[in-house]
Amino acid sequence: MKSDQNIAEYSKNNILILPEALLEMKDAKCLMHHGSSAIFYKDLDKDLVDIEFFCNVPCFVYIKSGRERITSCDGNTHQMEEGSLTFLPQGVNLRHFSALLSRFRISNRA
Repeated sequence: MKSDQNIAEYSKNNILILPEALLEMKDAKCLMHHGSSAIFYKDLDKDLVDIEFFCNVPCFVYIKSGRERITSCDGNTHQMEEGSLTFLPQGVNLRHFSALLSRFRISNRA
């Protein structure tokens, strides 16, 4: 059952666990799901700022429009621009510093 919260609201008090948390968010749509693999489409209605998340499975992020800046726990910052594809390995803890109304797909493969 979908939550009434969007990703920004949920993440104020929770670490966003990918992909499980996205199944519950109203601004994330699961396009395909089988076992621990899924493809999501996120259409953010609010900028995400200072959000912590954890990749429970390997994850590919494709930015359809907008941009995102994330920082890994070792301090490396990655700017993801429109049209970019980024691989996030399983077990990484990351922090969004900004996601500017981006629309992107998240594909998780185990």
